[in-house]
Amino acid sequence: TPQDYGSCMVIMRSAIDRLWPGHNHNGLAPLLIGPDENPRADWLHEMLQAGGNVADVVTYHLYAGYGLDPSLKNELVNPAFLDFTRVLAGNIKRVVDEAAPRAQLWVGETAAAWHSGEAGITDAFESGFWFVDQLGTASCLSFCLLSPSYPFSSHITYLYVHSPSLT
Repeated sequence: TPQDYGSCMVIMRSAIDRLWPGHNHNGLAPLLIGPDENPRADWLHEMLQAGGNVADVVTYHLYAGYGLDPSLKNELVNPAFLDFTRVLAGNIKRVVDEAAPRAQLWVGETAAAWHSGEAGITDAFESGFWFVDQLGTASCLSFCLLSPSYPFSSHITYLYVHSPSLT
């Protein structure tokens, strides 16, 4: 539940602060990062309200499309599809700004479509439209890190979009 997850974040924050006294947010203590899943904005808000707001970084997965959608190739260049990602990301950004304003916001995993995408589509030229739009969205919303998941590849790339301080 969001409450259980928030409680676990509080316990972890306490352990970090106990093991690295006086080093919180100066680069010497580890960052508390979570939840790194695909939450709805209401779930994330409940988790942060339950204590998860102690996180240094709030990270989540962002997928707009479904890899088995037969119209996915056309969706990737459709402005409405691209705007859907912006709406999802904007909802998460608003929740984090309200409930955990000192936390950085990361997209720990993202791609144009979940379910491993679709060969010849999410690993091809059309997916570039989504990717460029995703980078712009992340930058406009002050996300600090965007980690694309590339279907049919074991490579993971981290893109630092913006790097505010953790103050």
